[in-house]
Amino acid sequence: MVTISINPKLCKHDAICVHVCPESVFIQRDNESVPEPVRQDLCISCGQCVAVCPHGALTHSEFVTGSIQNIEPDKSLSYDQLITLIRNRRSHRYFNSHPVDAAIIRQIIEAAIYAPTAFNSQSTKYMVIQDILLLTQITESIADSLEEIINQLRKNNDETVLQKDRSFPILTQIVSEVRNGNDMILHNAPVLLLFYGDINAGMGGINANIAIQNAALAAESLGVGAFYTGYVLFACRQDPGINELLKIPKNHEIYGGLALGYPKIRFKKWITRNPPDIIWR
Repeated sequence: MVTISINPKLCKHDAICVHVCPESVFIQRDNESVPEPVRQDLCISCGQCVAVCPHGALTHSEFVTGSIQNIEPDKSLSYDQLITLIRNRRSHRYFNSHPVDAAIIRQIIEAAIYAPTAFNSQSTKYMVIQDILLLTQITESIADSLEEIINQLRKNNDETVLQKDRSFPILTQIVSEVRNGNDMILHNAPVLLLFYGDINAGMGGINANIAIQNAALAAESLGVGAFYTGYVLFACRQDPGINELLKIPKNHEIYGGLALGYPKIRFKKWITRNPPDIIWR
């Protein structure tokens, strides 16, 4: 169990640690008393209490010296800067052959690990695949899986009905292109970054996909192109053999992925989206 203590000489009795704690670990008995961590057994070590206390009165056994850093307001993005980054980000699928340095990949992952997670589980794990042979095997294995799905659909449905479903001809075209040597799965990206986790971790898939968005924006800021590898995720859920190929640990699941590389072509324009469909209550 964690150990939390509050220095009564430094505490100003403002109770902000009480207000920000998501698990009601603290109580303040009256306005003049020092808050007390009465339910330390409920603590999820999210760091809210130590991060919010401006007086340095609170210490927590999970956060050693050096793990708590001051926020530098002058380095924060304005809304205009943030929305510009978000608007400018596009999915890149046309990469040059220049490798992405490991230091850059680590920066992208660093952005991912600061995404919020349920119960502060920090459950997302990362796999970086750069081996060209393995990337080729992944593409071919996914094409095999998609072809099996296509065959099953043709077995159970009329072809004319299937052709009216927009996704079916797309799948058949993708498999055909891969068979002809054109990688329509990973688009010859030099890096595949997979986000996976223990299936027993609460909300593990949600955690991973929030991390993916952080990573995609970080990649954009670093000049690295990325796209969400939806077909990889789809095929992994259909074919356990892909997890075996990737040596994903037992009782773990791939929740998503990003293909990364330096774009051959840079976009010069951003396009407005449909107005949001909002219900105000």
